[in-house]
Amino acid sequence: MSQTAASPGTQITVRGSGFESGITTTLGGVPATTAYKDPQTLSITVPTTNSDLEDLVLSNPDGTTYTLQNAISVQ
Repeated sequence: MSQTAASPGTQITVRGSGFESGITTTLGGVPATTAYKDPQTLSITVPTTNSDLEDLVLSNPDGTTYTLQNAISVQ
């Protein structure tokens, strides 16, 4: 992740592997706007959530999900 703390509306970059076009994300259970860049890169806009450490859940169209617990502190 490009940062571990962010305010709502901030765009963050997530690097990893296995991302598919059409992937969706939630942060703290709230859907986040997600831009698929390539199989290793996503750009996510932090949604308005509780001010706390939040889990990031990535869901590929094929049904696979990845959860990064306490991924980011929303401020």
